[in-house]
Amino acid sequence: MYAYSKAPDGAEIRIDWRNPQIQLNRIHLTQVKNWAPETRRILQCNTANGDSGAHPQPQFAQRQLRSETFMAQFSFTDDLVTGSSMIDGDHRKLVNFVNAFFQSMHSGEDNGHVSKAMNALIAYTGEHFTREEVEMERIRYVAALAHKADHTKLLEQLGELKEILGAGGKMNVPAVADFLSVWLREHILVADTKLAAALKRRRSSTPLAQLH
Repeated sequence: MYAYSKAPDGAEIRIDWRNPQIQLNRIHLTQVKNWAPETRRILQCNTANGDSGAHPQPQFAQRQLRSETFMAQFSFTDDLVTGSSMIDGDHRKLVNFVNAFFQSMHSGEDNGHVSKAMNALIAYTGEHFTREEVEMERIRYVAALAHKADHTKLLEQLGELKEILGAGGKMNVPAVADFLSVWLREHILVADTKLAAALKRRRSSTPLAQLH
């Protein structure tokens, strides 16, 4: 059960929900050394062993959840505004569900409490994706297949995490929070911004009589 994402500087990240470490897929230590400081902080990379060997592997420090050092919070910043009132309104609500899920993980309560927050997140995420996909169909959006594939993949990954919780498994909380934050921000900035622009173009080219 792996999730794939991108580090801020493009490195491919593989996250195993059940593993207390964030793992990397198909990268070399020399690339790790060139990562931005923020990426190295997130992944807690240790490259002190040098770069000897054909394909040396980076070492990772386990990130434990401590209330005094870690509290995930996703902020809806101005650069995430797409210009579509429907999409932006949904995103603001979605951020609330994401942060409620983060809070439940941070609280240290049992899996039942976390599962409840996660179920609410999954339900609203599905509703939001459906609204976007209806709009894609309405305007015959050219990038609909790729956009829908992103939606489907995320829901599958959240479903895997839900299964782990249901089975009484433990999560790597910082890794889950990092993954969701990166995915949401990247998806809004790229895929959703393009969709909002397409919706705007379609509206501006539609005669007023057809808008009512």
